[in-house]
Amino acid sequence: MVLFVTGRCMRRCFYCPTSEKRRHKDAVYANERLVKSDDEVIDEAKKMSALGTGITGGDPMVVPGRTLRFIELLKDRFGERHHVHLYTGIPFDSAYMRKMAEAGLDEIRFHPTLGIWHRMGGSAYGRLLGTALQTKMDVGVEIPALPGYENRMLTLAKYLDEIGADFLNLNELESSETNYRALNRKDYYAKGDATCGVEGSEEAAMYVLKNADVKLSLHYCPSSFKDAVQLRNRLLRRAKNVAKRHEVITSDGTLVKGIVEADDLDIAADFIIKKFPSLKGVLHIGRGRIEVEPDRLKTIAKKIPYRCFIIEEYPTEDRLEVEREQL
Repeated sequence: MVLFVTGRCMRRCFYCPTSEKRRHKDAVYANERLVKSDDEVIDEAKKMSALGTGITGGDPMVVPGRTLRFIELLKDRFGERHHVHLYTGIPFDSAYMRKMAEAGLDEIRFHPTLGIWHRMGGSAYGRLLGTALQTKMDVGVEIPALPGYENRMLTLAKYLDEIGADFLNLNELESSETNYRALNRKDYYAKGDATCGVEGSEEAAMYVLKNADVKLSLHYCPSSFKDAVQLRNRLLRRAKNVAKRHEVITSDGTLVKGIVEADDLDIAADFIIKKFPSLKGVLHIGRGRIEVEPDRLKTIAKKIPYRCFIIEEYPTEDRLEVEREQL
């Protein structure tokens, strides 16, 4: 589960891809779901059979008390085997490091500012890394692979290796609706319409992986992996728990179903059942429409005087519709 604990952040990274809906907003999202209570967070974790949680933002350490409470909540409800990692990019009170470790935080991923990558020693980030390394948590750094800054990334990898950090994660730089202008001003451009990855980012990451003479673990995560693997797996897990009998789960984790739109849904449902008695008990009225198994709707669509569609949507709380075909 992705637990977005706040959209607030003291930094203004030019490459930040956070959406306008969440950026600088002090709201909590469990996956795509806006949550208002601890029970809703737990419910979302159960609906996707979450084996772990990534805590992110904004920056979670803008609201350290809230973040600590969520760590405790997740560990209390799901036990030690529920892996929790935290992503943070701001210097914070080191006292919270001990508290989070004692609460059961398994892993912390630091995101230092670009200007500090090559001079971490003696910095606030360096001191926090040192504190984190005194706990049992896995400790490392996660940054975007910025073309033109390969040497800084190599220096950072060497520093992390020397202090005994566990990993350095390099993410493919991503172009989004909120950051593409800032990226373009620095001559960073998306590779094409089929991907949000930025030209040269993968090559920069590969250069670092090949030339870093270190023992710590080095990882590269392409933007395509997040959609093709991470998001897809999360959708599949949730779909298996929330899909109704009339909803067909696709290989991508989306749900396909038939819908009937009418001005008066009760009258429309009565008409359909009288004309096709076998559909009694399998029509579902909700969200301003009648829902039915897609193949069944295809067989009757031309025989009823209503607007009929086959739709595909995410199994998420907001049920984002991604495709619609009129019958």
